[in-house]
Amino acid sequence: DRLFPGWDREIQSNFQKLRKILAEELSQGLAEVEGAKKIKIESLLKALPKWEASLPPEAPDPLRQTLRRLLQNPELHDPIQLQQVLAKERHVAHHVWMGYFLKEAPPEELEAFLDNLPSILEWKPWPEEWIGQMGLRQGLPYLLRSARIQHWDHHERRCAAFEALGQLGVKSPEVEAVLEAGLKVTAVRDGAGLMQTSAEIPRLALRAVRRLGLKPPAIQGAIQKLFTASHSALRREAAEAWAELGLPVPPELSKVLMDRVAWSMGRVEERVDAARALGLLRHSPAAEALCAALADSEDLVGVAAAEALGRMGLQPEAARRHLRLRLENIAAEVRIAAAQSLTALGWGGEEVERILRARLKAKTFEERGAMALALGALQPMSPATREALLKVLQKDRHIKPRLAAARALGQGPERIPEVEVFLENTLRKGDPDDRHEAWEILGDLAWQSPEIERLLLEGGQGMPWDRAAAARGLAKRGIHSEAARQALLKELADEWGNVAFPALEALNQLFPDWDREWKAEARQARTVISEELVRKPSELIAEKSVELGQIERGLPHWQPKGLEAAGLAAYVPEELELFLGNSTAQALQGLVGGILAKLPVYLLGETGTGKNAMLRYLAHRTGTPLLRINFNRETDDSQLYGHFEIERDAQGKRRVVLRDGKMVQAMKHGGWVLWDEANLASEAFLVAQNDLIQQIQTGHVTVRQGGKLVTVEVHPHFRLFAAGNPEGYAGRKATERSFGNRWLKLFVQPMPVEEQQAYLATEYKGLSPRSAESLPAILHALKIALGGERVTLRTLKRVARRIAEREAGV
Repeated sequence: DRLFPGWDREIQSNFQKLRKILAEELSQGLAEVEGAKKIKIESLLKALPKWEASLPPEAPDPLRQTLRRLLQNPELHDPIQLQQVLAKERHVAHHVWMGYFLKEAPPEELEAFLDNLPSILEWKPWPEEWIGQMGLRQGLPYLLRSARIQHWDHHERRCAAFEALGQLGVKSPEVEAVLEAGLKVTAVRDGAGLMQTSAEIPRLALRAVRRLGLKPPAIQGAIQKLFTASHSALRREAAEAWAELGLPVPPELSKVLMDRVAWSMGRVEERVDAARALGLLRHSPAAEALCAALADSEDLVGVAAAEALGRMGLQPEAARRHLRLRLENIAAEVRIAAAQSLTALGWGGEEVERILRARLKAKTFEERGAMALALGALQPMSPATREALLKVLQKDRHIKPRLAAARALGQGPERIPEVEVFLENTLRKGDPDDRHEAWEILGDLAWQSPEIERLLLEGGQGMPWDRAAAARGLAKRGIHSEAARQALLKELADEWGNVAFPALEALNQLFPDWDREWKAEARQARTVISEELVRKPSELIAEKSVELGQIERGLPHWQPKGLEAAGLAAYVPEELELFLGNSTAQALQGLVGGILAKLPVYLLGETGTGKNAMLRYLAHRTGTPLLRINFNRETDDSQLYGHFEIERDAQGKRRVVLRDGKMVQAMKHGGWVLWDEANLASEAFLVAQNDLIQQIQTGHVTVRQGGKLVTVEVHPHFRLFAAGNPEGYAGRKATERSFGNRWLKLFVQPMPVEEQQAYLATEYKGLSPRSAESLPAILHALKIALGGERVTLRTLKRVARRIAEREAGV
């Protein structure tokens, strides 16, 4: 940049062209998409030159570098991806189904999702007894929020959500899509904003897939790609998942694995994993021949090839011989791999046991630990092996071989007190990783003793992952004591689910009827709620109707005078049934107060909160015409006060006449006018109306019609109203201050969930009590997930109507 300032002139020119094309495409394609997204992207495009201009000449130019990468990357053509790259928002490696459909989906796809809400009502990701406590009300938003690919700061919660998907045991297209996205995650951003490779989420997704037995083509394709992943653990688990699911081996996968094994210049770890995958899949004579040829190798590839032959059930004696010889290889990693392969295949013998015992004195703690685990797999255990392992348990200078020895000794049926003492000391004084392994070993011990139960119960007082491990240990050991039941019940209060899920699984396994009382209480609660939903709305409506009836009697009623005024009768709204909950009643009282005080009233509230409905309701009750004017950027004086039209007279001749606008008509004859979406008009236009609003209070208004100033006498029953969304809602700008200060502002609050439940029970008789109770809670959760911009009372009515029709079998 310093030596050749104009070197990127062509790139800058291309960027200007790209920006122009994007602006044109966005203005055309986003016209049918919600306004918030359009405003956000347009403001982003407008901000680019400001960002570029704000950089001092001597400073680095990160924006220019970003733009260069953008121009050189043909995949970043989507507006949303452009927005994420330029604004440096959080990186989303792959769209999780829920995140995509709830945040970026086109309106018709969101409609399809909302149309499936009846199935979500039947989908119970939490046990039935939790419906009254946690259930769908908090359960659904938890899954939506936690299962997305988010940020490193939420890594543990995100991983817990993927693990929970497997534990819930729910099979659905939504779960499949979330797991498919999880299988494809390759990297996340760390706390410094740098990309870091990550294998934990794909591994958890793989385990969930195996647990649920999912085999759709999309899942198969995602697993198949993991056979060549950069992480060795991912490659191994992908092969295990493929074999466990019993999936057919396509020729292209077989060829990829064989090429990996045979490529002598490839990475050893990748060749080893490919050979083991061939052994797990057991599929072709060519693979057998390849493994047999490589089994003589003195390296890890030879060990893996020999293990593959053993797993295939082919040439077992040759494979056993190859592995035994590798136990005395000069390289420690080869000896460890050979020991692991022998024990994995269940091949022991006195000679193998003798060699493994001798290796318990190896120089590296990794090899000592691996040999201890290999000896533990050889059951029944000989006295010499037991004595050698006890020596490692008590005297080894490193914790890892001692933990391995404890696990090995714990696989025998005979109780060994030294193992229990060692595990208790580790749980009290060890670091987190060592404690985690100690919990696992404690749960897997093959014998029973009071000390084991005591340690597991004490674990409930530790850190969350200690308590989760203790809960799993209680389930593994089948401990049915009352103390265990009370400890597990206490863990159900865990907020994030890390401990609650293991505790719930343990309760279901150990105490199948533990929730009998909860279920009975839940049934009674549902009965009471159903009765209240039927009874309470009628009482509420009667009470509010009396209050509003008294207020409405003071409102002026419209009486037309003359033919011109009679023409406004068409604008009197039809009868409207208004649900009178507390929030609606309070807003109506404020609105009536503004009308009686002869003040202009500005109704502010989210879309679908009933701002227009309340005005139509009062206008109908008073028989007053309500003339609505929709504001936008193009609104001008002619739409409000008057404009010229061409008409034909009785002789058929054309003439130009001046027509009064809706404002002038209403002011002359005592109608009401609503400026809808007022804050969408230009600031200059709104400021120009300030003088008019003040003149209305005097009873005479001067307006410009057809280029002339005309004075209009304001009817005493004329009222002016405006409606709009609050600042920041769906991209709305703040109302110009001088304009906003001239109004009586009323904030219309959204209807609470409880009132929505009462509304559905009253207005939709065909809707079941369960749906009337659950639907508002689910939509409220979706509203939180969406930032409060898409799910409104209008949506509630539409979805309730659909569900009622489905429940009625229409």
